[in-house]
Amino acid sequence: MTKQKKNSIINTKKLDISKFVSYKTIIIFIALIVVVIYITFPNNYNSYINKGEDLVIEEKPLVVTYKNGMYIELDNFNHSFRATKEIIVENTSNKAIFYDVTWRGITNNIRNKPGFTYVLTKNSDDKIIKKGEVPKASSRLLYKERLKPKSKNVYTITFNYKKGKGSKKDLFKCYFDVRVHSNNLKNKTRSKIIKQ
Repeated sequence: MTKQKKNSIINTKKLDISKFVSYKTIIIFIALIVVVIYITFPNNYNSYINKGEDLVIEEKPLVVTYKNGMYIELDNFNHSFRATKEIIVENTSNKAIFYDVTWRGITNNIRNKPGFTYVLTKNSDDKIIKKGEVPKASSRLLYKERLKPKSKNVYTITFNYKKGKGSKKDLFKCYFDVRVHSNNLKNKTRSKIIKQ
């Protein structure tokens, strides 16, 4: 074998090693970024809760504002997290009204269901008015809630998940249906979206 051929083989080997090192460096760098993100945001989840625009629905005299969109979707249940949803219910009339709030459109295939709970608070005093395990099917959250004339209630629903047997495949979806209670429906008007 000539000296020139030996040099070309050595150069080729060096080139291959340098390529391997560069790929290896890139992979390590990406892995480090993923680890840093996971450590920095341990309570985040892959979902679009609180990522949409406000939605306002009017069912006179009731006006309901869903902060950051109407729907709630949570996934990635392989670690603990906390998430919140805010809903504002307003009475635009000069009389007190009653309304109901119902869990709707529920998909709940969480395997660690006892570890998935909610807390419902009302207005700025953060008074807990209801709490429990997140339901598996549509059910009533509030019944015949009273609202004074020209006033509003601000609700915050906090979802808490404690890591258990959950996984990235687990999924929870729902929305809260706010309706004027049947006693107030003598002069009912159809619901309409007034802001989206």
